[in-house]
Amino acid sequence: MTEFEDMLRRIPGMDSLIASGIIRIDTPLTMEDLEFLPDLDTLDTPALEELLDRLEGLLDDLEDDEPDEDSEAHSEWEESLDEVSDFLEAVQSRLDGDEEE
Repeated sequence: MTEFEDMLRRIPGMDSLIASGIIRIDTPLTMEDLEFLPDLDTLDTPALEELLDRLEGLLDDLEDDEPDEDSEAHSEWEESLDEVSDFLEAVQSRLDGDEEE
C-alpha cells in the first residue's frame, strides 16, 4: 500500500467507503506492494475484487514492460510475472470460494 492509501484508510469509515466502491483508490500496485498485502482470508468480497483489479493492472504493466529475452532482466521479469500470476490466481480462487458459499 502506498503512504497515501495508508493515510486515507486511517480516516474513520473510509475502509467501508472504499470497499463499497463509493471511493476508489486507483494507485497502481508495484511488485514491492505485494509483500505488504493483507492475508486474503481477512478480506471481504469487495476488497478481494478491488485487489483482483489492481493485480490485473500490475500484470498488464509487467507484460507491457517485457525486457529483451536475451537480457539478464528477462529472468527477473519472468519471476515477477509468475509471482503476480500466482497471487492473482489465489485471489480469484478465494473469490470463487466466496461465491459458492
